[in-house]
Amino acid sequence: MHISSAATLLLRDGRIADSNNKLGELFGCHSETLRGLPFQQLFLHLDDKAQMLPESEELPRNLVAQRPDQSTFQSEVMLKRLDDHHELAEIRDISRQKAMEAKLEQLAQTDPLTGALNRRAFAERFAQEQSLARLQQQPMCLAVLDLDHFKQVNDTFGHGAGDEVLVQFSALFRQLVRNRDVFARFGGEEFLLLLPDCSPTEAIGLLNRLRSALQEQALNGLPPDHRLTFSAGVAACLPLQPLDEVLKATDAALYRAKRNGRNRIEEADYQVS
Repeated sequence: MHISSAATLLLRDGRIADSNNKLGELFGCHSETLRGLPFQQLFLHLDDKAQMLPESEELPRNLVAQRPDQSTFQSEVMLKRLDDHHELAEIRDISRQKAMEAKLEQLAQTDPLTGALNRRAFAERFAQEQSLARLQQQPMCLAVLDLDHFKQVNDTFGHGAGDEVLVQFSALFRQLVRNRDVFARFGGEEFLLLLPDCSPTEAIGLLNRLRSALQEQALNGLPPDHRLTFSAGVAACLPLQPLDEVLKATDAALYRAKRNGRNRIEEADYQVS
């Protein structure tokens, strides 16, 4: 058999009858040790080889391959029927490609500086969580947070220090919020926090705990005695309310928090009916 980037296998009655050396390279063993095994035994969650046969033989399937040492890799598999008893299979390791795709997907969904979700990804998550909250008849709240006097940080200590502060602020929040909460950078020093299964009272309690934690946190790039605070507006999300309307309500509450002295949380005026 010619040298190929794919493991090429000849199957007889569903078992490995012959292969090139690439099969052993992919599976971390000598190819001969795999001879005679049922083809589906090379893959996780594949009880029947017929499960992986595509409607068209020209279409590959992506499967998780499992080596004899139980380690796994992402694979692309082609299977072509030769006659009633023989098939030709090709297996390629696409782990690196899948890792790159995952990385690109992550970059497309996150703010490059802080690693928080970006606006587009947040809007998608909002729609998902809103549907789930409506289905489960659970409350949900949205908060908009703004770092107090952040312009002074940039003007006094430089934009590099300001960027470092944003990174640390985001890391602190992701560490302290609940696993299901959704944290995003809305722009500049403004952030969004979506709180599923959370009433306004509970949301305000959580935000105040986060506010206290930030005040106690010494931040790299700032003098040891310099502490950062944030103001926030929080609103309950109505079951079918568009994101833009909730944002308008939280913005109004945020501006009220700033007018009332900053470093505080204000709730939107409207109530859930």
